Amino acid sequence: MATKTFAKALMASEDIKAYVGSALYQANGANAPIHDGAFVVLGDLAPDTTYQTTGDVDYNVYLASAPTAATDKVVVIDLSSIQEGTIGGNDYKMGIQLYDLVCPAGKTCRFRRLAVGDKMWLTDGLFASTPTVGEFAELTANDTILTPAASHTAGQFAVKILAQTEMTTGQIANGIRYLAEVVEL
Repeated sequence: MATKTFAKALMASEDIKAYVGSALYQANGANAPIHDGAFVVLGDLAPDTTYQTTGDVDYNVYLASAPTAATDKVVVIDLSSIQEGTIGGNDYKMGIQLYDLVCPAGKTCRFRRLAVGDKMWLTDGLFASTPTVGEFAELTANDTILTPAASHTAGQFAVKILAQTEMTTGQIANGIRYLAEVVEL
């Protein structure tokens, strides 16, 4: 069973607050649900209808959409509805649902701007096919997941797959997760 789950390993956005923001995901010009770990393109600021004044924008929320080309500049969606922490070297998460999180249509979600060298854990559902350790994954046009590639195409976003391990929830194996490092934006 392929799951769609993102977890930061070591990212610049942990230390630089300006690298974390809010987005409202849209598909075909309408609000749409979006999954954890989605790679999306930021657009304009979202309209602010608080006072029903035409032209007002929410200065804290960007509109987001799926990349249309492998060369688009992207951010990653990091849904934050799980309580988590590390105790004695073990990662703990508490919540009703711990993986395959989805932000409902019309709700804002957290994104992380990416930097070369960022490391993150991406589960198998965030790839179009099974990635290979030591190889790469690049953007998928018109989709929010990555496509594995044997080599990296210069001039476009890519991550290198550094390692793989089973993702477990309690004592249950829920798929494979991959340690990915951003090698080009």
